[in-house]
Amino acid sequence: MPKVDVYDIAGKKVDTVELKDEIFGIEPNEAVVHSVLVNYLANQRQGTQSTKTRAEVSGGGRKPWRQKGTGRARQGSIRAPQWIKGGIALGPKPRSYKYTVNKKERRLAIKSLLSSKVIENELTVVDKLELAEIKTKTMVKALADLKVEGKTLIVLPENNKNVLMSAIAALAFAACSSDDVLLEQDTGIVTNPTGDAWVALGIKTPSVSRSSRTLHDPNKEDGTAEESSVSTVRAIFFDASEQLTDDIELTGVEAGNPGQPNGGVSKPFKVDAKSKRILIIANPGAGFPAKGSFGTGASYSTVNGVLALSLGADVTQNVAKNGSFMMSNAKGRLEPSVSTTDGTDADLALYKTEELAKNSPLAIHIDRVVAKVRVYVKQESDVATIANPKWILNITNTKFFPVSERILTWNEDPANGGRGTCITPFDQYKIGSYRKDPNYDNQNGGLDYMVISNDVAIVNDSGESQYCLENTQTSIHNLHQYTTQVLLKVEFLPKAFKKPHTTDLGTPDPNKDFMRINGGFYTFDTLKEWIEAELRSKYDAIGTSKPSVTTTLTDALNVYLDSKGIGKVSFLDSGVNVDALVITFNGKIDEIKGKGAGAVENFNYYADGISYYKIMIKHDDTDKALNELGEFGVVRNSVYDINVNKFNNPGYPEIPTPGTDPDEEDGSFLAIQINVNPWTWYTQEEEF
Repeated sequence: MPKVDVYDIAGKKVDTVELKDEIFGIEPNEAVVHSVLVNYLANQRQGTQSTKTRAEVSGGGRKPWRQKGTGRARQGSIRAPQWIKGGIALGPKPRSYKYTVNKKERRLAIKSLLSSKVIENELTVVDKLELAEIKTKTMVKALADLKVEGKTLIVLPENNKNVLMSAIAALAFAACSSDDVLLEQDTGIVTNPTGDAWVALGIKTPSVSRSSRTLHDPNKEDGTAEESSVSTVRAIFFDASEQLTDDIELTGVEAGNPGQPNGGVSKPFKVDAKSKRILIIANPGAGFPAKGSFGTGASYSTVNGVLALSLGADVTQNVAKNGSFMMSNAKGRLEPSVSTTDGTDADLALYKTEELAKNSPLAIHIDRVVAKVRVYVKQESDVATIANPKWILNITNTKFFPVSERILTWNEDPANGGRGTCITPFDQYKIGSYRKDPNYDNQNGGLDYMVISNDVAIVNDSGESQYCLENTQTSIHNLHQYTTQVLLKVEFLPKAFKKPHTTDLGTPDPNKDFMRINGGFYTFDTLKEWIEAELRSKYDAIGTSKPSVTTTLTDALNVYLDSKGIGKVSFLDSGVNVDALVITFNGKIDEIKGKGAGAVENFNYYADGISYYKIMIKHDDTDKALNELGEFGVVRNSVYDINVNKFNNPGYPEIPTPGTDPDEEDGSFLAIQINVNPWTWYTQEEEF
């Protein structure tokens, strides 16, 4: 029979006890333990995940366009799975994951666990565990004397309220940071708000690897070494009323050599003992005030004031990729922001001595103030050859807060059936972590945004990254002029041009020029052929109009000619030869080339085959409503992967001017998918 020592509550050995072989002395069966654990976890699953089928999504039941002849794929309904906001094919529906295991298996699993604890010397037997009153301090001392650490299961022969309540409080203290003033003599934590106290920071660099995820499937994406390095740390301390008490700057060895893969603990330093909250700014840049600029007593709102880039400034020269990335508190407020049992925030753990601070470094989670966007382009189209894709970000913010406020999105708000409040930094990416930037509810016609003009070079290749400042807005401002978007430039070269009254296909223009008129593709040569065919079908040789014959192309062409200042062509008067009219139109068509690309109504001229597309970046693709809070925007420390899977039609012949149109572009232009990934935060470790 296995034997274990028996201790009293003071940790002294008082006896030895023999345990039953059939319970504490069996060979542990790991397979059965695993099976029972999997069963337990499966039984805890809610099974409430659900997606909408094509019968449940909103949208018209009618056919979006006729079956043939439009140049587009055949479609039966906008509710189909391949449509944006269409139904989900084979998606999850509510179900129960519960199942049972044999009673003998459950009992064997428990015996295996108890036996393994005996084998690993992790079973402590106490002769008597009784307390005269509910007192956390007494229970903490007892656990310390018994050398019990970490997660602990306490088994009592009968219900004992004093032990139970004291143990709950004590183990909660052991599992997280606490400011229990009763434990000052044991922990060395300072509770007297006068004089100085000691604190240290432990900084660790995340590993350089990557995994992909979607917004509601929270696997992180680690940053590169450049994206995660830290050269300078500003630690700004505040009292309980959020008034500044200390402003510390750490560099190099003082900061603990943070650029190394495993980091290191900073040198302990003194701060004002009144300090209760902390703001961390890593790699301060973009005009963040220097150390000592704020002065003692400055408010948190002053320290976290709006920072701005000059209009047209490059983000990478200020807060990203210029040797380091600016980072700040991830929770969107001062730390520590851990709710206690009475609903208040915990205070910082400051220590009486340098050694105690070094052994218990402060942990704060921080994230980058910029977002990262990547665009991946598949050069696929049924109607054209796609070449030379390039992209750039448009409508990017010029202002930001060092720390932005986290808010609930449409999907998170309990009023809409969402999950509720944001609690810890570890859940922020599960629910989106939407933020308030300086322009959030104060849009001003685009004056605070960098807007791409026609003379800006579009240089990013497929797969490249670009950084930008956070840009969020209220639901009513989910508009093209306020929402950060990808501006995509490609050569769109139609595969075929129909000739009039024949089955022959025209060849592309060697200069890559083409026109899209009323949905059809034309080179300059084929347009001239179609115009002549229309005119001769409408007029006879002496200019008399034939009944019931329309001129669709000539009408569209005349509108475009008038808009470019070339001038309309007057139709035939009686007695004028139709040949002369054909010559006049041909001359006007030749003049279009010198006017550059442009679009008027149903006439689009693509010079050199260049086509532009704008893709509004979605943060949380809700299926509950259009233009709801959190649907569009870019959020700091997030990675947005834009996958352009197919080109259905040409886009804009010129860089489009952002307008007040709501929601995203019509899906008839591009087939796209947007994945939102969280960047890993930078971690400063603590131990208590």
